[in-house]
Amino acid sequence: EWDDVQRKFGNLPPLEVGIEEEILSDWVVEQANKKLSHENDSIEQLDECIDDGDGSDEELELERIRRKRIAELQAKRNKERFGDCTEISKSQFVSEVSEDSRRHKVLVLIFTNGDSKGEMIHHLFSQVAETCKTVKFLYMREDKKVSPMIVCYVNGEPSYTMRPDPSSVREADELEWVLAQQGLIETELQEDPRIHSRSDRVHINIRRKQNAYPDVA
Repeated sequence: EWDDVQRKFGNLPPLEVGIEEEILSDWVVEQANKKLSHENDSIEQLDECIDDGDGSDEELELERIRRKRIAELQAKRNKERFGDCTEISKSQFVSEVSEDSRRHKVLVLIFTNGDSKGEMIHHLFSQVAETCKTVKFLYMREDKKVSPMIVCYVNGEPSYTMRPDPSSVREADELEWVLAQQGLIETELQEDPRIHSRSDRVHINIRRKQNAYPDVA
């Protein structure tokens, strides 16, 4: 404040505006980087930073991020209600599929009892169910001959039917990709797994495992 008074009376030269703006800009960038550096921290990491804090604005920001992270985890936990594939009978179809689909999306696989193609799709379908926990997966065996089909029910009505071909869908991630492309489930896959040869996919899986568990000296 004293310097400001002296500048007002001409006793000191005016501050260079460019320097003030540069200092302010650097400060804004620094604060933004601090905030971003904690956005992906785990709850445990945030707790450690908060415990080491001194009551500053940064600590308040960490507490805000922590509350947000807890709310996100709770919302995810509430959505991920499933994670398996359950068999139903015809008498359960209305309650388990039609009525339940008014609350959440339901995928039901229907195939002929004893059909090898249907059993193959069922095996892959069950594996996809383990990773896609926000959608209800069911399967039903028919006595009459039918082509294996996956029917999506939303709001009590069938919204989409697909007939996967076991000759072109041989792995669980391939079926996951096909279902995701039709908007039936969400996936973290970035590309169709079928574009890689079998040997390439084995090599990729081995490399991912090596990257996930690096040697520690």
